[in-house]
Amino acid sequence: AIVLSLPEEFALRELFITLVIGAVLFTLLVPGLTIEFLVRKLGLDVAPLPDRVARLEGEGVAKQHALDRLPELLKGGLFSMSIAEELQEYCTEDLEETHHQMEKIRAQELDHETEGQLAILRAFAEEKAVYVHLFNEGQIGERTFRDMIAELTFQVDAIRHTEQIENVHSHRFSRRRVENFFLNLFDRLPGLSRVAERARLAHIASDYERAWAHCQGSASVLEMIDNLTQMESLPDDIRDTLHARYERWHETAVRQLDQTAGQYPEFVASLQGRQGRRIVLLAQVETIEEQEEYGTLPRPVAETLIEDINHQLSHLRRSVEVSQLRVEPTELLRKVPFFQGVPPDEFTDIANKMRSRTFTEGSTIIQQDTKGDSMFLIARGVVRVSREDDGVSRDLATLMAGEFFGEMALLHGEPRTATVRAITPSSLYELRRDDLDEVIEKYPDMQAALHQASEERKAQMAG
Repeated sequence: AIVLSLPEEFALRELFITLVIGAVLFTLLVPGLTIEFLVRKLGLDVAPLPDRVARLEGEGVAKQHALDRLPELLKGGLFSMSIAEELQEYCTEDLEETHHQMEKIRAQELDHETEGQLAILRAFAEEKAVYVHLFNEGQIGERTFRDMIAELTFQVDAIRHTEQIENVHSHRFSRRRVENFFLNLFDRLPGLSRVAERARLAHIASDYERAWAHCQGSASVLEMIDNLTQMESLPDDIRDTLHARYERWHETAVRQLDQTAGQYPEFVASLQGRQGRRIVLLAQVETIEEQEEYGTLPRPVAETLIEDINHQLSHLRRSVEVSQLRVEPTELLRKVPFFQGVPPDEFTDIANKMRSRTFTEGSTIIQQDTKGDSMFLIARGVVRVSREDDGVSRDLATLMAGEFFGEMALLHGEPRTATVRAITPSSLYELRRDDLDEVIEKYPDMQAALHQASEERKAQMAG
C-alpha cells in the first residue's frame, strides 16, 4: 500500500512496485511449496516416541480383539468358512505387521530403561481414565477425585524428571498428621470437639473412597497389562515388575475395603445402596432419551423428566454421608464388666457423658509418659498397645471392639504407661475423670470393678 501511494512523477515508482510484488509472491509461493519437503527433511512429521508406541500398542490390542472374535462371528452364521479363513489370515498378517513395527522401534529407538518408563506412564494414563469415569459416574467425590489426579500428575512429573516413582503416600500421611494435630487441638476447645469428630469421620469415608478408586484403577491396569502381554508388546521383566507393583497396590486397596466393611458395615451398605440408586437413575435417563429419539415421548416431557433425575443424581454425587459411621454406646456399655451392674434404665445417662472419638488407621490415641485424664472404650476397630523400655519397643496387646484401655492413668493419676495406636479405622468412646466421678458417685460398685480391672491390666503388662 505504501509503494502504490508513491507519486506518479517519482522516477523509480514502477521499479519499487515490481520489487515489492515479487517479494510478496516469493514469501507466499516458495514456503508454501517447500514446507512439506522441509518438514519431512527435518523429521518434524514423525510423532513423538511415546505417541507412536501407544498407537502401535492400541492397534495391536484392537487387532487381537478382532482376531479373537472371528470364531464367535463364524458361529453366528454371518459368513462362510472360506471367508472366515481369509479374514483370519488377513488379521493375523496385520497383527504380525504391527508386532514387526513395534520390534523395529524397540531395536532402533527404545532402550530398556525408556521402555520401562513408558510402560509406567501408560499405566498412569489408564488409572487416570478410570478415575475420570468413576467421578463422572458419581462413585467418588470431587475432593477424592482432585487428590488422586494430583497424585498421578505428581507421579508423571517425577517419572519424566527424576526417572523414579515418588512415594506420594508419604506426602498424604504428612498432611494427615498435620490435620490430626489440629483436630486434637480442637478437642480441647469448647464447641469445636464436634467439628473435630465429624472431620475424623469424613477422613474414614474419604479413605474408603480412595481405596475403592485404587481398587478399580489397579484392576484396570492389570487388565491392560494382560492385553499387552497377549500381543507381546512388553519385555518380560518390565511386564513382571509392573504387574507385581499394581497387584500389590490392588491387594492393599482390597484389604482396606475389607477392613472398613468389617468395622463399619452400615456405612458400606449405605454406600452400596447409593451406588445402586445411581445405576437405576442412569438407566431411567437412558430409557427416556431412547423414547425421545424414537418419538414416543415429547421433547418437553423428556427434558423435564431428565432434569428431575439429574437433580437426584447431583444429590447422590455429594460427599458420602458419614452418619452411618457413628456407633451408639448403649450396646457397647453392656459388654464392659464394670458397667454390668448398672440398671438398664441408667445406660442412657452414662452414654450421654461419653464422647465419641474416631481415629484413622495409624493414628496415635494415647502416648506413653503423657498425662492422662480419660479412659477409652472401643466401639469398632482394632488398636495395638505397645510400650518402650530402654529404647526398645514391644507390643503388649491387641484390643478389639468391646474392650477398654487407659483406666490406669484415669484411676491413679499416673502418666500413660503405654502407647496405643489404631491399626484399623476405629470408633471409640472416651470417659473423662470429671464425668467418671459423677458416674461413680451415682454407682459406687463401679469403683471396685474399675480397680480390679486396673490390677489385672498391671499384671498383664508386668508379664
